[in-house]
This record gives sequence, structure tokens and C-alpha cells, in this order.
Amino acid sequence: MMLAYPANTWGQTEHGGEKSRHAFCFGDYFAPDKLGFGALRVLNETRLVAGGEWQPLRRANMDIVTLLLKGSLLQRHADGTESRLEAGQVQCLSAGRGVEYAQRAADDAHFWQLWIQPNQVNAAPHISLTQLPASVTGWTSLPLALRQDGQLQWAQLAGGQSLKAALQNARRYWLQILQGEVEVCGKRLESGDALAWQDEACALEISALGEGEAKLMLLALPGCG
Repeated sequence: MMLAYPANTWGQTEHGGEKSRHAFCFGDYFAPDKLGFGALRVLNETRLVAGGEWQPLRRANMDIVTLLLKGSLLQRHADGTESRLEAGQVQCLSAGRGVEYAQRAADDAHFWQLWIQPNQVNAAPHISLTQLPASVTGWTSLPLALRQDGQLQWAQLAGGQSLKAALQNARRYWLQILQGEVEVCGKRLESGDALAWQDEACALEISALGEGEAKLMLLALPGCG
């Protein structure tokens, strides 16, 4: 079964210098029919102006993946240490038994964040960081230390280029259009749109439309069983 999540159906919140879109319930946005997709519990797109800050947050038993497309983010951890996330980097914060941190945008920041429910709880917290490839033909698997049977893949397509993906019926898949326009399964998708599959084996062909570059991520997770 294929499910469509057009960008114009996502929830939206705005707080000061922060504007966010939400695929599922999050913060002030609540929709009883949008409680996640399998182990994917949160998917947000956020724009945070320079100097914008999130006050100290406590998270536990969730793998939080932050993919930064623009700007830079500074994180201040409860133990006093700081870390910096730059455009083109992906951070996986496995919160485990609990972490607390504050976050500030050093420059205008545009990022996506996924929260994935781990298959073990109360483990030791862990942070891993990887760099997005500058250019790529086909899919690149991002080496994230997820505590779940999951895989996040990244692709960039120039106008007119295409690539394929083979889906297995034992898995769930989420395809997110981060930038540009593409055609998938005869559907025209734009930045912010998403498609998801469960209980279905099929071969996807994804083609970039127009002259601009398309950026995509494909998340594979355990199936319904």
C-alpha cells in the first residue's frame, strides 16, 4: 500500500524566529490520525533564524536524526560541552536513558529532523556525525548509529537524471523530497512532499524534473509484523 503525504497537508507551527512543518503530531500541532509511521514517530522541517534558540530540552529513548541543509547549529549539553553542526552534516543523537541540551542557530538554519523509536530502551546516550556527499550518482547509505533495524539513504539528481529503488514487502519505506521536483510512480512531487509504503514490494523509478537539482532521502524501517 502506498500512502501520500503532500506538503500542504502537514501541520505548521511558528514560535518567534522558528517556523516548522510537521508530518505527524508534535508540540502544539495535534491531529489524531497522524501519530507516526511505524518506528518513525516525528518528522519535522524547521527554519530557525540566526540567534534563534531552543531552551534546554530533555529527550529519552529516541534516536533523533538532524539533517542540516543550510546554516549552522550550536548545541550546549548539560555537562557543559558544546558541539556544532554545519550545513551538509547529519547528526544521530541516540538519547538512550536521557540527554539534555539547548540549541541555537549561529546562522539562519534550515534542517530536517526525524525521531525514530529504538528497539532497545535506557541504553547509554550516543552521538554520531556524518557528512552528506557533495555529489552522488544513485543512493548513498548514511552511516548512522541507529538503535533500530533502519537505514537512511540520500540522493541528489540533476534535471533529467533518474534512479531506482527496490522495495521489499517486509519493510516500511518513507521517501521525502527535500528539494526540487521529481516524478515517482507517475506522481509529480515537489519539495516537502512525501510518499510512504507498507506491505508492498515494488520497483520505483524516480526522475528529476526541470533544470534544478533534486535532493531526496529514503528511510527503510521494520515492517508491520
